[in-house]
Amino acid sequence: MRYANYVKKISDTLAKYKTDVDTLEGLYRADKQKVQAKADEMKGKWTDEYINQYLSEHSPDKNYKARLQGARAAVEPTVLHYLEMLEKSLDRYFNAPIKPDFANKIMAIKLSGLQLTDLEFKILQDSATSYMECRLLNQLAESRTKTEKKTVLNKQSGEPEYQTVQTANPYINLELPDMENTYNSFKSYLRSAKGLLYSYAGTNAEMSHLLDNDTPNYVAVSMDSYFRNHADEAFSKVMEKANSILPESKIKRELTENDRKFIDTLIDSKYPSLARDRVKALAEADTDIESLLLLDERYNKYLEE
Repeated sequence: MRYANYVKKISDTLAKYKTDVDTLEGLYRADKQKVQAKADEMKGKWTDEYINQYLSEHSPDKNYKARLQGARAAVEPTVLHYLEMLEKSLDRYFNAPIKPDFANKIMAIKLSGLQLTDLEFKILQDSATSYMECRLLNQLAESRTKTEKKTVLNKQSGEPEYQTVQTANPYINLELPDMENTYNSFKSYLRSAKGLLYSYAGTNAEMSHLLDNDTPNYVAVSMDSYFRNHADEAFSKVMEKANSILPESKIKRELTENDRKFIDTLIDSKYPSLARDRVKALAEADTDIESLLLLDERYNKYLEE
């Protein structure tokens, strides 16, 4: 899956955002201390009412809230875009279509009651190219039986005789990626990334009251868990395991000559800047066309930007 590139883009963007927020927190603390120091000098010289008015009018909160919002606005589209691309990649991986001829073979075998040999089953197994095709094969494997002759003693005569018996075929089912665990891992990764984006307010959470949402200090200070708990590495390990069981390269088919001709009717490669915008527009409008463009080495790079 294309998860590695997306995760790196998200991590790099969030790392820059965290650095910017931590810098803002240091500046905010310094400005707040200056204002407070000035107010302390006024004590005994001015009334408490005047001093409180001074603190209110010179509070750095308004300025730093705008700067915090600006820092977030600069990275938010990038983070959300790659999180969406990551989820789409995951959906494509588990929902890759079943080839009609493959489905027809499975159906014909079931309806006819044909008992496949282990070699025949292995050949069929090697032709499976998607998660759902492997699921169909596992269901077929569970229904397979094995016919064999056994020598038993006749209960009446005590003489040995042959009996034909059917037993479950010991052929091991195909190992499949754990879909539920993979999606749960993605949800955890998503929460961690968005938590940093929307609820982080610096190493000491001194700007938590400036956040758009109502986030307590003790929560805001923990929102850098994306990096502390290595959320990107944890999610990537789950994805690596899934991809090692069923590589995405096996799921994806190659473009046919007709596919390329079809793409050429939609996009003019002679104008790269126009092609880039056209590719993105087509991908957003139609998931089937997007799947073709992802296979085209001329244009797939534009879908990763």
